[in-house]
Amino acid sequence: MLSSLAPRAFLVHDVHDPSGPHLVQTRFTLSYLRGPLSREELSRIVVERKMLPATETKAMARVAGAAKEPPPSPEGISTLYAPSAPGALLEAHALAVATVRFSDPKSKLDLVRDVRFAAPISDAAVPVAWGDARWVPEALDELADEPVQHARFGELPSSAAKAKAFAQWQKDFVTWALANQGVTRFRDPATGLYSEVGEAEATFRNRLVFAGREQRDAAIDQLRAKYKPKFDKLAEKIEKVDAAVRREEAEAEAARNDGLLQAGAGFLSAVLGNRKAVGFVRGAATAAKGVSRAKKQGDDVVAKREERAALTAKWQELDQEFRAAAAALTEVAPVPLEEQLIRPKKTGISVALLGLLWRERR
Repeated sequence: MLSSLAPRAFLVHDVHDPSGPHLVQTRFTLSYLRGPLSREELSRIVVERKMLPATETKAMARVAGAAKEPPPSPEGISTLYAPSAPGALLEAHALAVATVRFSDPKSKLDLVRDVRFAAPISDAAVPVAWGDARWVPEALDELADEPVQHARFGELPSSAAKAKAFAQWQKDFVTWALANQGVTRFRDPATGLYSEVGEAEATFRNRLVFAGREQRDAAIDQLRAKYKPKFDKLAEKIEKVDAAVRREEAEAEAARNDGLLQAGAGFLSAVLGNRKAVGFVRGAATAAKGVSRAKKQGDDVVAKREERAALTAKWQELDQEFRAAAAALTEVAPVPLEEQLIRPKKTGISVALLGLLWRERR
């Protein structure tokens, strides 16, 4: 059956079910398995499994014979009581109260967090497993020095009879906190901005939109400042060429008019008499020079207009270049956010209290 199982299918064997194994098909599987067990871990599991019936019997005996008074605590160990209903059965837990500091100079993070965790105490090979600890919702001043009336108490495991055990559990708690306490933040690679501690991703993205607009406006201002000298230089050249075109056009018009006047004077001289023939020839020569000068002035006008057209084309190219660069700044594609996990350092964990807490089983 195992060799023919389809994906997401499991063969379930329950030792308490005589009907045999059952085939179970799941819709979705999410596994948090950390990986293969070592030989030492397998050996410890076998030993603990053999001890399980006796442990269960002992636990039931503790509940059945619950005491009305709390067992005596080790000397020097603070004992506190969590709020509970009258007559509730209270069990012994190791209570850790500490401050955890998270520091990251690069992202300017400096955060101090107050933490309170309680882990059940047993007589197993590992009496206090901080991996099984739970958050204590009550503040330290909300934990009482005396139990509620008619409370019942389970047996205090022998592992908690000596104060040095609590010192070891404090070290174990620091080791556990180093691996399990952390601050996760989002980072935008484009801007280098970080989210606030506890800030939702959507809120951070909205904040990035405003920051992006400010950066975009600043970048466009810098782009304008970069291109302004180029535009100013071209505008100055175009203005000079425009002035030259107007001047050359005026000179060409004056040359044409002068040539026409000279030609007209020579013609009148010839009409008035033969003795004016010499004046006509001279007037024709002068008129020819005027026409030649007018043609040269006309050529200069054409050259200046061509220069004006070339400068205008350069202006248009520069304007297109500027607009393309500005568009590239405004059309920024969204970049996936990075997640940053900051773990505390050992020197950043300060345990204020590692004591005994009596509370109801959860």
